[in-house]
Amino acid sequence: NDLDLLLKDIDAAIIVSPTTTHFEIAKKCIEAGKHIFVEKPLTSNSDEAQIINDLASKNKIVGQVGFVERYNQAFISCNRFIKNPKFIESHRLSDFNPRGTDVSVIMDLMIHDIDIVLKEDDKFSTLDVSFKVIETPGHTLDHIAFYSKEESLVFCGDTLFSGGCGRMFEGTYDQLCNSLQKLANLPDKTFVYCTHEYTINNLEFVKSIIDDGDVDDYYKISQNKRSKNEPTLPSNIGLEKTINPFLLQKIPENLKNLSQVDCFRELRIAKDNF
Repeated sequence: NDLDLLLKDIDAAIIVSPTTTHFEIAKKCIEAGKHIFVEKPLTSNSDEAQIINDLASKNKIVGQVGFVERYNQAFISCNRFIKNPKFIESHRLSDFNPRGTDVSVIMDLMIHDIDIVLKEDDKFSTLDVSFKVIETPGHTLDHIAFYSKEESLVFCGDTLFSGGCGRMFEGTYDQLCNSLQKLANLPDKTFVYCTHEYTINNLEFVKSIIDDGDVDDYYKISQNKRSKNEPTLPSNIGLEKTINPFLLQKIPENLKNLSQVDCFRELRIAKDNF
């Protein structure tokens, strides 16, 4: 009956409570240093979800949401036969359960179907803009990015940041390295829309391992923008290749003889300990 007492005796928590309580419970668990598995949806709204994601990243907490349909054997078996569908229709039939009425039917049920629909090279349009899905596992196993060739932009989530990249919560060094190379291979003019304003901190790390004029210049530009409460984002792929070592275009001298994955591993470990 007392969450504070419980947190003293556990290493991780499974949060299966009304959605409206997820945020406060998850936040308290993370602040206590406990890993979390949260029944979907993660929170009642995206603002709360972003706070939980940021806290988990800051405190190096492993977190997962109960998207169980990813592991549905029927879905796994059929998925390899489905190529470029033109139309997707999903029905969920069951008796009414008042348990989920604290959130909308989209957040309670449809979120499962949305979660499993998109995969590599899938295409969709929204707001009259066409996007292609790029699978970018590493930060999480199911991470994806949305790329629009016509608008020259990519929404890359937590995979690529300006001057840095996301931590690894579920994936491997190999996966995250390959995901970043996918993004690095986009045209240089592609605008990079990531999910966090981490540029200053990332560049301070880069400056600690690389003595480079491009990095120093962009650090000053970024500092000036932030001093005026202006964003440093979006960036672009061409710029990131010159200031972001995680794209492996500009790396420290002592790592140049390593393979791509080994070089990336050393960079990521160094950043984790920075």
